[in-house]
Amino acid sequence: MSEFKIGNSQRRKDRRICPKCLRRCQGAERCAECNVKTRPRIEITWYVGGERKRELTDCHKPEEAREFLRQKEEDYWRTQRAGAATRQIGGRLDEAIKAYAAAMEHHSGNYKKQIRTALAALCNGLGEDCQVQTITRDVIIEFRDEGLKSGRSPTTVRSYLIVLRQFFNWLEAGGWIRQDPTYKLKFPAARARKDCLWPSEVRPVLEAFERIAPPIAPIAAAILLGGWRKGEIINLRHRDVDLADRWAYVLDFEGDELTEEWSPKTESSARAVPLHPIVADAIARVPRVHRASGQESPWVFPVVDERRTERRVDRLGRVQLAIGDRRSSQTTFIGDRLKVVLEAAGIDRKVTVHGLRRTFSMLLAEAGAPDAIIGQALGHSAKGVTQFNYLPRRDPLIKEWVDKIKVD
Repeated sequence: MSEFKIGNSQRRKDRRICPKCLRRCQGAERCAECNVKTRPRIEITWYVGGERKRELTDCHKPEEAREFLRQKEEDYWRTQRAGAATRQIGGRLDEAIKAYAAAMEHHSGNYKKQIRTALAALCNGLGEDCQVQTITRDVIIEFRDEGLKSGRSPTTVRSYLIVLRQFFNWLEAGGWIRQDPTYKLKFPAARARKDCLWPSEVRPVLEAFERIAPPIAPIAAAILLGGWRKGEIINLRHRDVDLADRWAYVLDFEGDELTEEWSPKTESSARAVPLHPIVADAIARVPRVHRASGQESPWVFPVVDERRTERRVDRLGRVQLAIGDRRSSQTTFIGDRLKVVLEAAGIDRKVTVHGLRRTFSMLLAEAGAPDAIIGQALGHSAKGVTQFNYLPRRDPLIKEWVDKIKVD
């Protein structure tokens, strides 16, 4: 690796600059625009591997010239660490995001979804044409504070900032920016939410779903009485459901010509889920959906709007899905309906979709299930190598406890 050495700088009296309007005035003693006395520009010097390099800056103060030279040195060592003295500093934010997404292509579908969500929030706030080298620590602090003010939970904002830190670390290593703006940035403390339904509220909520949003009622029942995550129930396929024995599987989806890949949140999340009799009955009554081409959709809960005969991109660049397509895991259609349902059921506090999943753990606890059983039913428990590499086994003990849940 070549050595970087700082040389002596000098004032160029034949090259002057106006300290007020920063206009280059050649050798003139006063600025032709504002008649202010000009100052000599400073020429900086440095050596790389014994080779002398010089640059005439627009600085007229020694401290500004020293900072300019310090940035030159930082750029040199950064490009040495990256293994290339290659690209120019800077670039559009949307281009940087595309490059980063391509570099992270080998990661799981769940992690790539986190990247898209966090970087989309940043891009929406700053604009696609924002130059990455202009994103400062203050900009990220404002992004953090605005996220908290907008109602996002501290845990969500924290997860966004973790992705941004990884993103800017990658940009710094690749020569897009000089310094990571998230360096030593304080993240919000993660706080677990406690929202859930009380056991006495489960039946009124299920009945309200049947009245107000019948297509979503089976999804709500599956989350309440099966502990499914939203992404898991959205990605449920007909072939992964065994209604005769009341079991369903949470499995990876490798993707096809229409839909990108998807994977569960963790390895433990890939599991066999026992179907409560109410859930099995609700899924059995869900009609099969066909695409506009007549082909049957493989998804249990796909897009059902018959007016959407084909995919299209709206004026904001968002993909509008067609009938039979798998719903986006970022969709808000469940949460939007849940708010209306809670009001109809006489519940005046906030309960999230994930709060319905917490309710399932409470119902198991009410039925007397041990903590180990509750953890396995939710997909929290670590499993052995055999279960990671083969089809998740059906645990009759978990099914026995799920069947004990009473909806009064």
